[in-house]
Amino acid sequence: VGPSAPAATPETFQMQSQRRPNRGGAEPRDPAGRREPDVNRERLIYCCTSLIGHKVTVKLRGNVFYEGLFHSCSLDGDFSITLRCARQLPSENTRSGELIGTLVIPGKDFQQISAVDVPPPAVPEVSRGGSS
Repeated sequence: VGPSAPAATPETFQMQSQRRPNRGGAEPRDPAGRREPDVNRERLIYCCTSLIGHKVTVKLRGNVFYEGLFHSCSLDGDFSITLRCARQLPSENTRSGELIGTLVIPGKDFQQISAVDVPPPAVPEVSRGGSS
């Protein structure tokens, strides 16, 4: 999907480490010693699972766009995503690409995922104390 990144040398690893803020290493713990859930991670998981089976458009570096059915994503590691029945969208310089059965896009290569008509979450009805 793009040129591969150069191998990490000690110098590049150190530069990358310096740019990233130190998050303290561990999640906060409650008094009983259990880890508190990471709300942002839970939101990311919800958003990604909501996209499964929906038609999405993915913007890559270099203003390249792909369209396909969102199939899966890796929430650990590089955050890669998998599209099924994907194709590169036409641009000023290129025509629409051939159909690709399965396209895996590494997290370092995409900038944005867009989807239209994704239904809102189902909200369970809350029982009220009155009778009908």
